[in-house]
Amino acid sequence: MTAPRNEQLPGQRQVADQRFLGIMAKFWIPGQVKTRLAREIGDQAAALIHRLFTLHLGEQLSLAADYRHVFTAPDQECGNMQAAIGERWIAVPQGNGDLGMRMSRAFQCLLGLGNPLDHNPVVLVFSCTKQVIDDLGLGCGYLGIREDIDTVECLHRLLLSDDLDQELRASIRLLLNPAMNPSQPL
Repeated sequence: MTAPRNEQLPGQRQVADQRFLGIMAKFWIPGQVKTRLAREIGDQAAALIHRLFTLHLGEQLSLAADYRHVFTAPDQECGNMQAAIGERWIAVPQGNGDLGMRMSRAFQCLLGLGNPLDHNPVVLVFSCTKQVIDDLGLGCGYLGIREDIDTVECLHRLLLSDDLDQELRASIRLLLNPAMNPSQPL
């Protein structure tokens, strides 16, 4: 059973103990994401890889906090992001400006959800993060997503590592082998 978006789950912490999580993510438009990787595998395949990473991260973190937002760029893709990432997340536009301005707005949004006197933890990650999320106290372990996946060589190293779960590994392999994967729409 899927919990309604950002509503209290059974056994959820009291307001003073709640956690707030945001993901900064670009929507997977071919030619606008993973552009270095796209030089080797094409815009469509690179966009599909980015889509896999983003949705995998969303799934892995879907229960890691009490309030979950995915800050989406470009803004007009929020509806598509919401449909793809599911009801446990709220897609919010990143807005205009440089990365610092967009991150500042994301933190302001997340901080505005709780009582500032409660000092609730607020975490903002990127869809291509390479951090150990468990170190941030979210309790989901290592996500196996690397920021440095910008060449086929890096992608193959990731496939050979122990950091990747089997489902994501199989999806990436399928994408990289066009003979086994007929044209797949975004």
